[in-house]
Amino acid sequence: MRRKRLISIIVSTIGVVLCSLYFYSMLSAQTASERKNVSILHLPEQDTVLVVGTRCMEYLEDISGTLMPERITNDSTLGWRSVTSDKPSFGFTRSVYWFRFTARQSDRGLMPTGAVSGSASEWLVEIDYPPLDSITIVVKQHSRNTPVPILDILRSGDRLPFRERFVPHRNFVIPLVFQDTVPRTIYILVSTESPMQMPITLFSRGAFERHNMRCDMFYGALFGTMLTMVAYNLVLFFAMTVSSYLLFVVYMLASVWYYASISGYAAYLVGDMPYLLNSVTLAALFCAYAGLALFGRFFLQTFRYAPLLDRIHVGAGILGFIGTFA
Repeated sequence: MRRKRLISIIVSTIGVVLCSLYFYSMLSAQTASERKNVSILHLPEQDTVLVVGTRCMEYLEDISGTLMPERITNDSTLGWRSVTSDKPSFGFTRSVYWFRFTARQSDRGLMPTGAVSGSASEWLVEIDYPPLDSITIVVKQHSRNTPVPILDILRSGDRLPFRERFVPHRNFVIPLVFQDTVPRTIYILVSTESPMQMPITLFSRGAFERHNMRCDMFYGALFGTMLTMVAYNLVLFFAMTVSSYLLFVVYMLASVWYYASISGYAAYLVGDMPYLLNSVTLAALFCAYAGLALFGRFFLQTFRYAPLLDRIHVGAGILGFIGTFA
């Protein structure tokens, strides 16, 4: 009896020690990650794609939203943390977030004076998440001639008219031109009612155009297929006068608008009416939900063969209808 009790005490003690060591190592790793010096992103020659993410990006949560660019760029005690993913996501939050990374053009990437636009010294910073509401970009430039850093402040986001974007693109794209090898630190302030995400990629001009062409082909095929299904079901509805086909058309059209909004292509349509991107997108999601629920009800005729399932379809349709107009 005493032997079993002694063995249980020894096992419990070992377990407590191992757990303590595990949590201590995790805490030490987190502290080291927060205190480590983030490396500079070296920009090589042309035709290159660089995902910033875990390479050199840091973030800072500003709960009160009161930090100004002058303090952000000069105060080294603010407690920046390294991101742990190439697509950092913080979910729904009322806080504003600052992100930063430092880039430096390599000697071989610089072109002679007088080079045309599109050389390796021109880079495009793409934020691949169109639903972000407000974006402020602060570029801190260190010059060899002036001891005081130069701050360039730019603004973007889906609440601004499309014509005010620096590059007419579905995503938020900021051009950067490096005329020397002096590092630049890019600070990005984000405030949004949508989920907080910040996937950042640096493209050379040629690489950006090729990437953009592939994305346009993919989404063109996607939207083309969905609109073909809309046209086909409209023909069936007018030929057979069956209400389920019309409900499927409602579902598909709402889905097309929703996917166009979250992928950024809807910005080409709304133009100088950016408020439609936020107000109509959520309504389109609920409308698609209601259309799909009611389509399933009438197509499967659950009101005749499955009363319990029919109640579920009706309830889902009512919720979707309320969400559409709420």
